[in-house]
Amino acid sequence: MPRLKKILLTVETSPALITALSNAYGAAALALALGAFDAVTWGGGLFHSYLTNIRFNLVLGGMRTGESPPYQYFAWLLLAGGGLSPLSAGAALFRLRRYGFLLALAALALATHSLQAHKEYRFIFALIPIWLLIFADVGARLVNTSRGRLAGALAASVFAAASIAGLMNGLPRQASVYKAWSGESGAVAFLSNQDPIFAAYRYLAGAPGVKGVWQVDRPYFNLPGYYYLHQDIPLYDQSTGRVIGSDAEAIRASVSHIVTGDPGTSVPGYSVEREFGGIRILRRDENNGGVQHWATRTPTIVGAFVERIMEQVASNPPSPPENAGIRFVGVDEPQGSPR
Repeated sequence: MPRLKKILLTVETSPALITALSNAYGAAALALALGAFDAVTWGGGLFHSYLTNIRFNLVLGGMRTGESPPYQYFAWLLLAGGGLSPLSAGAALFRLRRYGFLLALAALALATHSLQAHKEYRFIFALIPIWLLIFADVGARLVNTSRGRLAGALAASVFAAASIAGLMNGLPRQASVYKAWSGESGAVAFLSNQDPIFAAYRYLAGAPGVKGVWQVDRPYFNLPGYYYLHQDIPLYDQSTGRVIGSDAEAIRASVSHIVTGDPGTSVPGYSVEREFGGIRILRRDENNGGVQHWATRTPTIVGAFVERIMEQVASNPPSPPENAGIRFVGVDEPQGSPR
């Protein structure tokens, strides 16, 4: 009892400890609220979607063992920020009492994601504000030194140069950062060297006679998609285009335009209408008729591969909905493999 009283007295008389405990209780309450909200919305237990996602990626990681080296994120961070992120981390090591918490957060994010075989730069975007905070604080503290103005100007100049170079796609080997192992193009639409696919879809959004589009050589995650088309028309990617088939008559009945980056692509009954930086738009020669329309658009990404993973994640995984994938008007059953 005397020891308990001493602890309680210490807590009551220590503002810093009171603040720390209040922050801890607040964080725990917020986490619990998020977990409960997740349980209600997904119809599972606490943190249902989070835990399912972790299990899913653990199974997926086992299937992709050897895909990337453990140090891959370190290499990408060196390239993406022109070396400023490791420079900030190195500077923070000399002030652990000031930057220790931020470094711990960065290390935790790096460690957990580096353990997984499948890596993409976007997975560690949380590190960007962390190293920006450190760099900004280090720069501000340099201004207060004896040569403050010179040091501050130098830090600001280095940061501005790296930022402008990144916006202009001018950092060495920058494009390799945005490529992973799922067919990503690596062409990112900053201020220069934009992926010409965006110009092609901007054209399609306003071109006359666009009734259906088939992107024959790219998956959906490398496309501007409906965000640029702004039209209620069928849009097929490299995968869902399988429901059309290879028969020329079936293709003409399904889409008015075909988009491809392959100069060797040729489809009977289609001619090149426009070209944007190697992206060719082919238009149906006889374009007065319509195309086969979709009955529904169910945004469910499923398939045999995902189903096999879910069978390992859960003992009784949910089945894909009956209307998953593409269903055509006048056809009762789904056509082809759903996306």
